[in-house]
Amino acid sequence: MMRMSPRRWFWMLNLAAAVSIVLSARAPVVVHRPREFVSQMVKSALVPVAWTFSWAQVSLNRVLHPQPDITSRVTALRQRYQNEIAMLEQRVSLLEHIVHESHLITRDFPGLASAERRIANIDGFSTGSVDFCTLDQGYRDDPRITVGDAVLAQRALIGRVVSVGPETCTVRLLTDPRMKEIAAIVRPAAGGQISIDPECFVSGRGNGLMRCRPNESLGYSPPRPGDLILLNDTDWPAAVNGAVIGVITDVHQSPRTALRWRLRIAPRVDVQQVHHVWIVLTARR
Repeated sequence: MMRMSPRRWFWMLNLAAAVSIVLSARAPVVVHRPREFVSQMVKSALVPVAWTFSWAQVSLNRVLHPQPDITSRVTALRQRYQNEIAMLEQRVSLLEHIVHESHLITRDFPGLASAERRIANIDGFSTGSVDFCTLDQGYRDDPRITVGDAVLAQRALIGRVVSVGPETCTVRLLTDPRMKEIAAIVRPAAGGQISIDPECFVSGRGNGLMRCRPNESLGYSPPRPGDLILLNDTDWPAAVNGAVIGVITDVHQSPRTALRWRLRIAPRVDVQQVHHVWIVLTARR
């Protein structure tokens, strides 16, 4: 081992002092903050290690979760456009059905040719009751929508508007117990229809049903299941008079007299299966 003479110690101390002076001038962090300098040196040493681990993780993700190739992306895009085309075709079909039904309503109800009509969708039914429904049309959509407007579905009368809000309106269906109207009972026949009772009193029974007590003097042709109930009430707009409101489903003869019947009537249209209706904007405005 080489021995250090006083002269060598002297020159080594001078060299160390010179190096310290240079470092303090060019990199003061080494002299004044040696801890930070060491930290930076450690971080620099760990950069290659971190890069190696990152590269390994990316490679592993590519193996475990391969990216879809160009064929998969094209297939997904094709399915997206097919879905959109199917949706648009369904909407066109629905609009064609609405236009066709509008023409049929005008043909079957000549009085509606001079009355305005507005299409509406059924939003839902009142909580706990199937005898009220909500439509997606209000006075903001058409200020002519008013309480008392008749509502048709599939060319059959189903109810009347009882309240109008800004974006919706409420319809009381003919099956509600507070609904009462005068109607006629007819029987479809090959050459037309047979009048069974030109004037009977129909009322709502609730839960989607109606009832009727026909006249006692009907003669030889009593009502029977399958007979139709037609509106014949001057309290309704003239444009909808004659509209079908129901069909007889059950006939009970009164125990008191053989000439009296109790009729159970079902609506001609199942409102819960209907998507859109027509609001008849009567000409009183």
